[in-house]
Amino acid sequence: MIVVKFVGILFEREDLDLGTLLKPYLPAVMHEYCSSGYDVETFFHAIGIETNQRLSFLLDCLSTEKNIWVRDLIWQQLGLFTEIRLTDSSFALANNIVLSGPVYFHSDKLKQFDHQALIAKKLPKPCQLGQEERDKTVDCIRAAMTLNLRETDPSTFMDSNTLRIYHLERGVSVAIFGMLPERQLPYESYIGYTLFKNGLPIAYGGSWIWANQSKFGLNILEPYRGGESGYVMCQLMRVYQQVFGLKMIEVDAYQFGLDNPDGIRSGAYWFYYRYGFRSMTTELCVLAEKEKQKMKRNPAYRSSEKTLIKFTGSNMIWRSGDELPEKHPAEWVIENKSPFAVNKANAAWSFADHRLHGNSGIRMKMFQEFEELCEVMGREPEMLILKRLVELKMKDPYRYNNYLKQWLNGL
Repeated sequence: MIVVKFVGILFEREDLDLGTLLKPYLPAVMHEYCSSGYDVETFFHAIGIETNQRLSFLLDCLSTEKNIWVRDLIWQQLGLFTEIRLTDSSFALANNIVLSGPVYFHSDKLKQFDHQALIAKKLPKPCQLGQEERDKTVDCIRAAMTLNLRETDPSTFMDSNTLRIYHLERGVSVAIFGMLPERQLPYESYIGYTLFKNGLPIAYGGSWIWANQSKFGLNILEPYRGGESGYVMCQLMRVYQQVFGLKMIEVDAYQFGLDNPDGIRSGAYWFYYRYGFRSMTTELCVLAEKEKQKMKRNPAYRSSEKTLIKFTGSNMIWRSGDELPEKHPAEWVIENKSPFAVNKANAAWSFADHRLHGNSGIRMKMFQEFEELCEVMGREPEMLILKRLVELKMKDPYRYNNYLKQWLNGL
């Protein structure tokens, strides 16, 4: 167990009306204080909450809110900064390690390799994890986020039963994992990852998977940048491509420069290009080919900042064949169901009933989402198939995606 000492909290907003925000969650006898317009300090003093009790008090209040989206919204409105001090030396970057095999020693950096052969190389089977090893790995993944001041939804809301670990070459291991049912996205699966080198977390992120296509984000932790970044990314692509049978992997333009000056300065577009990613418009593909020809004629040539910014006009995609990505299912539903997006007098949303809690409420919400998808696809919903999709989505993202592909292929 990690031992920490709570120091205090600060609020980002000086004008925060904490009483009004928390009024629905406090006993009626406190409502007088909630409506007095007190600043944060005066409010806490009025209701008798000491400094070292404030974080627990806020968490207790929000724990009574059953709608997780409302809870998240209120938490964001708080604009809370928390300071803690560690009292356990194990909770440190150098000690946050899960090493289950020999250390891989090397003095070289692997820059030149056949990326296509690596991505296609058959994966080993995932490790068989005992409960203790599983728990330790989950703790390590979450500690890596905290120690590096990072967060992803899959690491925060991980369903540890979905955790898989693949031990690969050169001391690399990849852990992938899904999210708890109540936190899952409609239709697609948001599968997080942490990549380890000799047991130390060095990269994190996730992939948004829909049948045979996905969107992918790469984040290498700062101490490990400038190393084997290309090799690391291709190992991640290998895992996702083979586990989920992907034919297309898309990276957002932010990754190589859209509203991201570091991506422009580093010429990140060419990093992705080197490993098989291409722009998703013909115009930018033609421009990239012209730039490549200039580089061949003059090895010292570099694309201008203006050109690199132009490349951010579309995402980039890696494809194993000639197929093009299909429109995301949520886009289908929005375009066909929203009365503001379609010219249909009877177009309307079927709003989810957030009064339903627990697994029954989650199942009903998911079932409703698949019914809407069938409707916009012009297909009669088959109850047994939709029931199976919902059951798998709640507990097994790997089998869910396989079943999803079978269903879509049969339409």
